[in-house]
Amino acid sequence: MRRHATAAPDAAPATPPPALQAQAAALEARLRDADEGGLLREAQALCDAAVARAAACRAEGRDPEGDDAFRWLRWRSRQLWHAWGSCATSGGDGFARSQEIAAATDAMARAARPAGLR
Repeated sequence: MRRHATAAPDAAPATPPPALQAQAAALEARLRDADEGGLLREAQALCDAAVARAAACRAEGRDPEGDDAFRWLRWRSRQLWHAWGSCATSGGDGFARSQEIAAATDAMARAARPAGLR
């Protein structure tokens, strides 16, 4: 029995685009020893970078969905947000974290939409 249709997750890029390879390598090094706070900081930083990248694409007249760097930043940010959310210790904590995750993913989705649809 089929319950709900789910949206397909972002396809995982095999490697970060060349413009982000150094940043990605530094990120992965920091994540090796990251605690929950580290996951949260990195997730938010990548979310902010994805939103900024989308704005830069729009300023150049390009669609962010066609930009490898934006798609990689959004994909990796979502991974980290969900990793941080999985550290919840109770239902209430999980609910609170889910609200922050939803706000971040919504911000990235709004940034990717055409200006008239935000």
